[in-house]
Amino acid sequence: MSTNRKNPPPIVSLRDFLAGPIPEPPQVLHGVLRAGQVAMLAASSKVGKSWWLKTACISVAAGRTWLGMKTTPGDTLYINGELEEYDLQVRPQKLIDALGLGEAPEGMDIWHLRGEHLTIRELVPEILRRQEERGKPYALIVPDPLYYFNGGRDENDNSAQAQTMGELAELAERTGAAVLVAHHFSKGNKSQTDHLDRASGAGMFARAVDVFITMTRHKEDDCYTVETTCRSFARPEPFVVRWEYPLWRVDDSLDPYDLKPIGHAPRPPRFTVENILLLLPKQGLTYTDWKCAAEKMHGMKETTFAGLLRKARANGSTEKDVFGKYTRTAEA
Repeated sequence: MSTNRKNPPPIVSLRDFLAGPIPEPPQVLHGVLRAGQVAMLAASSKVGKSWWLKTACISVAAGRTWLGMKTTPGDTLYINGELEEYDLQVRPQKLIDALGLGEAPEGMDIWHLRGEHLTIRELVPEILRRQEERGKPYALIVPDPLYYFNGGRDENDNSAQAQTMGELAELAERTGAAVLVAHHFSKGNKSQTDHLDRASGAGMFARAVDVFITMTRHKEDDCYTVETTCRSFARPEPFVVRWEYPLWRVDDSLDPYDLKPIGHAPRPPRFTVENILLLLPKQGLTYTDWKCAAEKMHGMKETTFAGLLRKARANGSTEKDVFGKYTRTAEA
């Protein structure tokens, strides 16, 4: 891959371009993020985005699933611009212990840059040198936080942030790695704001990246709804994560559309227990048949169905008979 940015690739005919099949780059996060792409996580300040990013780095390096997503194992680089050195050492160790890994994954690097004030573009030469030294590329690079490597540019200025987004794309293109960064929401409750408009500042942030992820407060304490928009994949079904220090864990029992309300105007959930109870015939259904009926009638994903089923069993609306079928109770 060329590193000379003054000589762009030549213009070619479509026929010539289509003549040689281009293999799909590795899916670092399956169904979400490929190598060579840029992803952004946006959430409120101080909710634990850095823990989220470090866990992603460790999980990819260890070849572990992460928030229910399969990963392609590969080397990772976490670039720290915010934490002091002590915290930078303590936090990954806590995550390694919580994940039950026993020791740090061999393929993960740390780059401590607090106090250095480098831009994303200025990071590239040293990363390329390190990759050459290691003899293989990184699968995932995480500069954390984005504002620290933003060169002091105004986050509300689309032209200025186009520069930053261009540097992130350059980092991904020249290293071949997937790049994951975090950004913050503007102030206030974002439950009534469109998923793509929740990030603070320039609209460029959501438009320029290949994957845009938000964590929005759920009505349940310490829980957040994760929504994802991908350039290269179908939009994944939203899900809920719960903060259980030091890890974020998926909580399938909660409705991802049940966000924290603004004042006294709560947003109604997209699906309710009654939606699935109405699908039950008198003779009942097996779990699989009931789930398929919910998918066919409502377009409901299995994680949503499973969460509603748990609620229905908890409130006594349904029960399972000796033949393994769920039926509606008299009380329901």
